[in-house]
Amino acid sequence: MRDCYAGTAAALRDALRHAAQRGGASSLGVLHQGVPSPTTLTGTDATAQAGRIRRQHDRLPPVPRALLVVAYAPRDIACSCRAPCCSGRYPNPE
Repeated sequence: MRDCYAGTAAALRDALRHAAQRGGASSLGVLHQGVPSPTTLTGTDATAQAGRIRRQHDRLPPVPRALLVVAYAPRDIACSCRAPCCSGRYPNPE
């Protein structure tokens, strides 16, 4: 597994974003994404790296863990359900 993060902030941001963005992704959605940069982890590499970071994050006491989530997790997540009652975004459950 390669290490492509410039620092701790980038690693935390990607790990906290990965689960939220991959959770609702459809198989066709992957085809419509742009080409990732050479340093971007994709597929199982990204999932494994995010899992390693999340495991360390989950070992922290509750207050430091919550502060990291507030600082680095996305506030809301894009929704592609296209329902008339949907605003296109929903709050991050973390």
